[in-house]
Amino acid sequence: MIAGTGIESARETLRLTEYAAELGYDAAMVRTPHYYKKQMHPPNLLAFYRTVADRSALPIVIYNFPQATGYDIPAELVIELAGHSNIIAIKESSGTWTK
Repeated sequence: MIAGTGIESARETLRLTEYAAELGYDAAMVRTPHYYKKQMHPPNLLAFYRTVADRSALPIVIYNFPQATGYDIPAELVIELAGHSNIIAIKESSGTWTK
């Protein structure tokens, strides 16, 4: 089972992910924080996802859903995050098939 645990802060995302682990979930799907859209530059997103992946008790699935978040994760950023041992997948919901 995959729990949707991504919210605006890494701290709260980790709190929800820990709770999901206690409940027996197998992974956590983490969407892009989006409240401060203008601050969602690649270095900030890298820091967010790395912080969550580094400290998460569960493997992480990146959730790219720009229709809901207003931010489309660049492919280059996903490629960089793919090297993290605790990031296991991406749910790509942008609707861009070539991506």
